[in-house]
Amino acid sequence: MAVDERDDWTDRRSRAINVHAEALDQQRRVEASRASELLVTFVEQARARGLPSTALHVRSYQGRGRCRTRLTGWYLKPDQTIAVALDGRFYLMTAQLSTWQWLTGWLLPVTLEPAEPGMRVGVGGRDGESWSLPELLAHRLDADW
Repeated sequence: MAVDERDDWTDRRSRAINVHAEALDQQRRVEASRASELLVTFVEQARARGLPSTALHVRSYQGRGRCRTRLTGWYLKPDQTIAVALDGRFYLMTAQLSTWQWLTGWLLPVTLEPAEPGMRVGVGGRDGESWSLPELLAHRLDADW
C-alpha cells in the first residue's frame, strides 16, 4: 500500500469514526430527552396517587455510610441506589464520599448532580440487573415500600 493510499484510508476511517460518534451522541440525547419526559410524568402521577416522597440519602460506594442530601423525591428501587427528585431529575444515590463527608453527613448535606437518564437503568452495573425505565417507573408507582 502506497503512502497516499494509507493517508487516504486513514482520513476515510477518521471521518467514519466521527460520523459514527455523532450518530451515537444524537441517539443518546434523544433517549435522554424521552427518559426525562417519563420522569416528569412519573412525578405527576406519584403526586396524583399520593405516593409519599422522602428525604433522599446518598450512600458511599463501599456501602459503609449514608449522608443527607438536600433532595426530596422517590427511590426507584428498593436498594435505594437510584431516585427521582420532586423536580423530575434523575439521581444515582451512590457516590465517593470523603471521610469528612462520611463523618459529617448527617449535619452537612451532600450536594449531588443529576445524572443523565436513559431508557435502560442499571446497564453495566455490578449486579447485572437492568430495567427498562418505563417498567421501573410503573413498578414503583404500584410498589408498596
